[in-house]
Amino acid sequence: MASETRLQPLPPAERTVPAMLQRGAERHGDRPLLTFGDATWSHRGLLRLVAARARALVAAGVTRGDRVALMLTNRIELLEAFLACGWLGAAAVPINAAAMGPQIGYLLKDSGARLLAIEGAFVERLANAGLGETAVETIWVVTENGARDPTALATGPEGAACGAWPVLRVRSAAARHPSRACRPPAGRAARIPSSWPGEF
Repeated sequence: MASETRLQPLPPAERTVPAMLQRGAERHGDRPLLTFGDATWSHRGLLRLVAARARALVAAGVTRGDRVALMLTNRIELLEAFLACGWLGAAAVPINAAAMGPQIGYLLKDSGARLLAIEGAFVERLANAGLGETAVETIWVVTENGARDPTALATGPEGAACGAWPVLRVRSAAARHPSRACRPPAGRAARIPSSWPGEF
């Protein structure tokens, strides 16, 4: 009779997004993990990508417990932002891509999201979303090929920092996304948690 191998549950400290991605990178390294369109990410590459996106969120003022609204279709930036929120302990708030202004405004206000990542094709819907009544401080606009969407700069609530999906500085060429950087709102210092698993 073949011996049965039982998997033991991981302790809670090892069930975090950083720990799981780190474990996958250590075990599987550069083996393919994810293919999205024409790009393929390895276990190590996804770890680097998510860590870098989490750093960009921190630089934009997002901290543990904050909410980040994601109005993105099925694309790598959605997975990247979702996992980066988990990395920080922030909550990702998905918004249906079919949502219109009032629905978007309600979800932003109800969730208390401080940052909104939105596709450029949906930016015009923010015109009647009542953004001034929300907690949104930063809007990242994801466009094809990282092109800056000039309409995004006029749609944010007063004082919100608006700009393109921030560029990431990672060593893996497969994890680069061409775009321009987004500056954090004035007066917000970037805080890097002490639990970063090192430089990538």
